Amino acid sequence: MKRFAVIGNPIVHSLSPCMHRANFLALGIEASYELKQVLNLEKEMKGLKQLDGFNVTLPYKQMIIPFLDDVDPIAKAIGAVNTVKNVNGKLMGYNTDVDGFFESFQGLNVKLNASILILGAGGAARAVYFALIKNGYQNITIANRTLDKAKDICDNSISLVQAGEQLESYQCIINTTSVGLIEGECPIDLKNLNSNHVVMDLIYKPKLTTLLKRAKELNCRYEFGLDMLLIQGAKAFEIWFNQEANRTMMKQQLEVELYVNR
Repeated sequence: MKRFAVIGNPIVHSLSPCMHRANFLALGIEASYELKQVLNLEKEMKGLKQLDGFNVTLPYKQMIIPFLDDVDPIAKAIGAVNTVKNVNGKLMGYNTDVDGFFESFQGLNVKLNASILILGAGGAARAVYFALIKNGYQNITIANRTLDKAKDICDNSISLVQAGEQLESYQCIINTTSVGLIEGECPIDLKNLNSNHVVMDLIYKPKLTTLLKRAKELNCRYEFGLDMLLIQGAKAFEIWFNQEANRTMMKQQLEVELYVNR
């Protein structure tokens, strides 16, 4: 039986196991997929090398790279990995967040000349920025607590406090931080959010973060992270198995976990 996992810290909120297990079952594949909370990445690498593959989430998408034997050119350009495949004992790194993000983002119909604000400067932000630039978006600002980290991705960078104050200067806001996993938390002040904004939050649980609740109240166009989770997961499966994932079954199981088993 092949063995897979998702690693991160925190990790208890992840719906990746239910999604991948449903896909394995639908396709008749004998494989397991587990949650693995990692407190010390270096100490855990020996055990991770025993897996056939694994997904990587906060805060390890950048930290994992030095422990890999090779990295796909796209993941290397982004500087972040979210999918690892074990190929004959060699760990190969990939990034499926790029496709996952952009496929879901397209449904918001954001114009190419829109002014876009990305909240956060971690691995997910890197993938979002790369996807936007690759697809012709140019007017992008990154807001982060640590400006140096934001400037590593994009010269056009501001603080999160400045982002809240200058919100009306942007047409599209994309939250890539984990702030919002806990109800009531938000990475920026929302007093300047208005109905003209388009808002995307990569968090998928809860479905409506504080940011998206406010966006909904104002009748903004908005999107949460479920479709991105689904698409990046399907792409990861295709890297591991060289066959198409059953996206329908994966999404059905995600919706059961979010809306029925909560």
